[in-house]
Amino acid sequence: IDLPPASNIWYPDDLWHLALSAELMRSVPPDMPQLAGNTFFYHWFSNAHVAAMTWTTGLDLPVVFLRLWMAPVIALAVGVVFAVTEQLSRRTWPGAVAALLLGSQAALFPTWLSLPGFSAFGLHSPSQVFSIPILGLALHSLVHVLRDRRVGAGRWVLLVLSLAGASGAKSSVVPVLLCGVMLALLVALVANRPRVPRLLAVLGVCLVLVVFTALLTAGSSAGVIVQLFSTVRSSQPWVIMTGTGSPFSKAPILPGIDAQGAPKLLLLVLLSWALGYAWAVPGIRALERHDLSGWLLLGVGLGGFAAMMLLSQDGLSQVYFMSGAVVALYPLAGWGLSLAWDAAASSAGPGSALRWSLVGAGSAPALLVIWRTLSGPRPTAVELNGSLLRGVVVPARVACVLVAASVVSRRSGRGSVGPLAFLAVGWLVVTAALVPRSVPGVGAPLPPGTETTFVVVGLLVVVGALVSLFGVPSRAGLPRPTATVAANVLLGLAVVALVVTEAGLFQTSMQAPPLKSALRVSVAETTAARWLEANSEPDDVVATNVHCRLKRTVPHCDARAFWVSALTQRRALLESWAYTASAHERHGVGGRAYSQQPFENPKLLALNEAAFRAPTTQNLAALESRGVRWLFADTQAGPVSAELSQRAELVHESGPVKIFRLR
Repeated sequence: IDLPPASNIWYPDDLWHLALSAELMRSVPPDMPQLAGNTFFYHWFSNAHVAAMTWTTGLDLPVVFLRLWMAPVIALAVGVVFAVTEQLSRRTWPGAVAALLLGSQAALFPTWLSLPGFSAFGLHSPSQVFSIPILGLALHSLVHVLRDRRVGAGRWVLLVLSLAGASGAKSSVVPVLLCGVMLALLVALVANRPRVPRLLAVLGVCLVLVVFTALLTAGSSAGVIVQLFSTVRSSQPWVIMTGTGSPFSKAPILPGIDAQGAPKLLLLVLLSWALGYAWAVPGIRALERHDLSGWLLLGVGLGGFAAMMLLSQDGLSQVYFMSGAVVALYPLAGWGLSLAWDAAASSAGPGSALRWSLVGAGSAPALLVIWRTLSGPRPTAVELNGSLLRGVVVPARVACVLVAASVVSRRSGRGSVGPLAFLAVGWLVVTAALVPRSVPGVGAPLPPGTETTFVVVGLLVVVGALVSLFGVPSRAGLPRPTATVAANVLLGLAVVALVVTEAGLFQTSMQAPPLKSALRVSVAETTAARWLEANSEPDDVVATNVHCRLKRTVPHCDARAFWVSALTQRRALLESWAYTASAHERHGVGGRAYSQQPFENPKLLALNEAAFRAPTTQNLAALESRGVRWLFADTQAGPVSAELSQRAELVHESGPVKIFRLR
C-alpha cells in the first residue's frame, strides 16, 4: 500500500484497523468509528498500541500503521519465541530452530495442497500479529510456574498481566492457553500431584479471563457457530469435490459429508492436515511426567486445532485459534530436537549424532521430491482421493519402517540406533518444513531455481547451527573461535535469506489481477479525506454517502468501504456496516454473505441518504442533533443534490468529493 494521498486498492481490514487506531487516539474504550455512538465490543489492544506509537513518535498515523508498526512487533515475536525455547532447552540453537519455523510458516504438504492454520502471522490482522509476543510472554511465565520450586508474587503478577494482555490482544488466545493448562493438569493428576494446586490456580485465572473477554469482546464471537469440520469446506480438496465451499450452511456438521466418497475424503484431508505439523514430532521427547512444560505446549496446539475444527465463522476466523496455538509448537519442536540430540550423543557420541543429524537434514530435499512426484499435480475430482492417499501413505510407511527399526535395534542390544534414528527423523521433518511447498495460496510450483535456493539455505542453517555449537575438527585448520564466529554469521545470514525470500514470494502471490477501478480510492478522494482530517477536530462526526466497496450505493452491495473514517480519522455517523454483529448474524440470509446484508436501522440509513439526495432544513438539523458537523459527499457513491450548497457551507472540493460544513 502506498502512503496517502496515493491512489490505492485497499484490503478492507487495513482500512478498518486504521480507523479503529484513530478512534483510540480520542476514546478509550472506543466507539465504532464507522457507526458513531455505538460501543465497540472487540479486541483492540493492537490498535491502542498503534495509537500510542503515533503519539510518542509524533508521526502521521498512516505512516506508523503502514510502515513502522508491524516490523518491530514481528521482530519481538521472533525474539520471544527464541527466549521461550532457550528457557526450555537451556541452549541457544534450539531457539534458532523455533525462530526459523515461525518465520517460514513451517508446513509439510504436497505441492498442490494448501491448508490454513500454519502461519502465526496475518499480514492484514494487526491483532493476530500483536498477540504473538504476548502469547509468548504468557508461555514463558507458565513455564516458570510449572518448573520453579517456589513462585514469587512477581511471577504470578507477570502471568496474570500477560494473560490479561493476551485476552485484549486477540480473543482466541486465552482459550487455547486454557486447553494447554487443562492437559498439563490432567497429566499432573496422574503423575505429578505437587503441581496440581498451581495449575488449578492458573486454570481459575484463565476461566475468569475467558468470561471477562467474552463480555468485553462480544463482537468477536459474531457469526460463530458450532459446525464439526467446518474449516475443511475451505480446503482445496473439498472445493474440488463439491465445487463450492458451502459458506452459508449452519448445519452441526460439515455440509456435503453425506455425498459419495466424502467420508473417505474427509479422513484423508484430516490426515494431510495433521501431517502438515509433522515438524513438531521431535517434541515427543519433551513429554515427561516430571516436567509438565511439554504437555502445556502440546495442549495449546491441540486446543487450537480442535477449535479450528469445531467452530465456524463466516469469515473463516476460527483459523486464528490455530494461528495462535501453533506458536506453542515451535518451542516444543526446538526443545524436542535438543533432547533428541542429548539422547543420541549420550548413547553413540557427539560425532555420530552430528553425522545422523546431517543425514536427516540432507535427506529432506529427496523426500520432498519423491513426495511431490507421487502426489502429482492438482488432481480432478476423480483423481483426488488417490492423490491424497499417495501423499499420506508414503510418509506414513517411512515412519513405520523407522519405528520398527528403532524397536528391533533396542531388542537386539544396539540401543543407540533408536535415538540416532529419531534424531535423524527430527532433523528431516524440520528441514523439510522449512522448504516451502509452493507460492502460498496459489498451489503453483515455485519459480525455477527457487527450490534449490531454499534447500541450500535450509542446509546452511542446519550446518551453521551445529557447527556453532560443536565447533569444527582441529584438522580442518581453522581456530575454533574463528570457525564458531563464522558459523554464527553464516547462520544469521541464512535465517535472514530464508525469511526474506519467503516473504517476497508471499507478496508476489498476493498480487491480484487487475481489479475494477471502482475499488480504487483515488488521489482526489484521499486528498479530500486528508483535508478534512487537517481541518476538523478529533471528536467531530462526519456524515457520508460512501457505504460500498464499489462506491455506488446499491442494495446488497459489499458494505466494506471503511476508507472515509480511516483516511479522515474521524467518526462517521453511518459509513459501512459489514462488520457489525447484526450483519454477521444474518450471514446467509437470502443466499448472501454478511457483507451484503442490509443495514439493521433503515430509518437512519434513509435519513443519512436524504441529506445528500434531497437535503432539507429538517433532515440536516436531525443530523446535527446526532453530532454531525461535516458532510463528505462523493458523487461516485450516489447523486448529490445541488441544493446542498444552499443549506450547508461548501468548504472543499476535490475531484468527485465535496465537503460541506453544517451551518
